[in-house]
Amino acid sequence: MTMNTFYRIGPGGYISGQIELAGDAVPPGFAPGPMPALGAGEFAVWNGAAIVATDQPPPTLREGLLARLAARRWQAETAGTRWGEVPVLTERDARAVLTSAIVTGELLNSWPAHWKFADQQFRAVTPDELKAVALACNAHVDAAFAAEAAHIAAIAALPDDALDTYDIHAGWPA
Repeated sequence: MTMNTFYRIGPGGYISGQIELAGDAVPPGFAPGPMPALGAGEFAVWNGAAIVATDQPPPTLREGLLARLAARRWQAETAGTRWGEVPVLTERDARAVLTSAIVTGELLNSWPAHWKFADQQFRAVTPDELKAVALACNAHVDAAFAAEAAHIAAIAALPDDALDTYDIHAGWPA
């Protein structure tokens, strides 16, 4: 069987090592070659399709942690919430449609009689109930940003040698 070189994909897509394995199956967290020739001050990075050279240095451990934290906040922010027992979408587009319905209702006194929820069910809603749905969405999103802010403050207070054990997955809204 042929030996192949696979390159470890580190934070930000930067190549951080390599392994030799028999076979063509690319292990998770690795990229296939080839590795480009790198000049002075260049780094190798996986762009999702190939390993390419860049003059941008890889992120520091702290920068990588903060980038993963922002992605984790996005995940929490858009994961949805509940209005009572009813599931509600919290993606930005869904919140924009909800806000638009409320603004239109307030300005033109034209309120939707039904609203489609995250479980794909239409339910009759009053104007006050629609506003309550929006408040539930806003509270959920606010909690996601507050959790991110708390994590950022905690990370800022950590010494560099403690960053690799920091848990960014704790303390998020459900």
